[in-house]
Amino acid sequence: MTGAMDAVILSIGDELLLGQVVNTNAGAIARRLSGAGVDIREVLTVGDDRAEILRGLEEACALAGFVVVTGGLGPTHDDVTKNALSEFFALPLVADPRLRERIAALLASRNLAWGPNAEEQAMIPSGAAILPNRYGTAPGIVIEKAGTTVVALPGVPYEMEQILTDSVVPIVAERIERNGGKVVLHRTLRTTGISESALSALIGGPESLPPEVKLAFLPSLSGVRLRLDAAGESAKAARMLDTAEGLIRQKAGRYLYATGEVELESVVGDLLVASNLTIACAESCTGGAVARRITSVAGSSRYFLGAVVAYDNRLKESLLSVPASTIAVHGAVSRETALAMASGIRKQSGADVGISTTGIAGPSGGTPDKPVGLVWIGYEDAGGALAVRQTYGEGRYRVVERATFSALELVRRKLLRLV
Repeated sequence: MTGAMDAVILSIGDELLLGQVVNTNAGAIARRLSGAGVDIREVLTVGDDRAEILRGLEEACALAGFVVVTGGLGPTHDDVTKNALSEFFALPLVADPRLRERIAALLASRNLAWGPNAEEQAMIPSGAAILPNRYGTAPGIVIEKAGTTVVALPGVPYEMEQILTDSVVPIVAERIERNGGKVVLHRTLRTTGISESALSALIGGPESLPPEVKLAFLPSLSGVRLRLDAAGESAKAARMLDTAEGLIRQKAGRYLYATGEVELESVVGDLLVASNLTIACAESCTGGAVARRITSVAGSSRYFLGAVVAYDNRLKESLLSVPASTIAVHGAVSRETALAMASGIRKQSGADVGISTTGIAGPSGGTPDKPVGLVWIGYEDAGGALAVRQTYGEGRYRVVERATFSALELVRRKLLRLV
């Protein structure tokens, strides 16, 4: 037991069980609540069925004193959550005059007529509190009974997130303060360019960190995230996380590019701005994915000049000035071609940094000397050039994603003089 406030998330919807819709709401709620210091005990999912919802509510309330329900509050026949809540807590549905006025005003602003569905939306369990929905007709609902708090939110993601931010997070903060400030804090350290096993060996076992801190390894195509967890009074838990992060940075700092939810492309952008440098991309196997990552950052026009996606060798020659002899002798997937592409895009664009990718994403096209998954990444700036050979194995999507992150990581390490 952590002593911190605990919670269960209950997602409702047949579309979630069938895989027709990805359950992004549960992830968003979990991130916001855990970020506030809540201990998430479990995430449950049930369909749009009264009996299943009742079973889910019973299970959730037995696990935690704070339950967040999402989905099934809309105006259609399959939205049965509100009726299930009414039955579960033995609270009859009653019309709320202020909610009715608000729904009527919202419908009028959209030139929509009042009807039976709108009348249904104005009904809530007796004694429940309303959490305003600025974007839709279904409000959030809070029911407190017998030491348990159930918060029901609409399933439409942007409506749910607005109520979560405006109303639920403040409720959680107040409950945590009432509980003596006891929390479970999490911190994420983001690494790339090193495998999970190598990173684990570099950091050491659990004894290498404070005993109050738990460490989890979360590998993905982009790298390995390290999640640190610490429970206790807020300030003390934060200090324990600071200590653990410092110890990890001493051992694996060169691979650690950010703390929190910062993306690698944002880190690279900040480094380019700080160095007053510009960048351009020449891409073959990644098909523009590197440029897409870079330009996903607001304000990237300060440092990103442009990109050329040269899949065909003729375009590598005509647009990037790659010598035909280079491709003929060494092949399109080679150190020499990667270097020529980086140099060509730098000259064509006038950028300070040129980055290139050329490889075999598969599933076909590989040879014994150049297997599927082989990628060369080229780099050039005023100080010189280099090319890095990577082999990612099979799986076209995996090859493209890993090559994209490797290209960005090469830029980061060059700007920090780590290579």
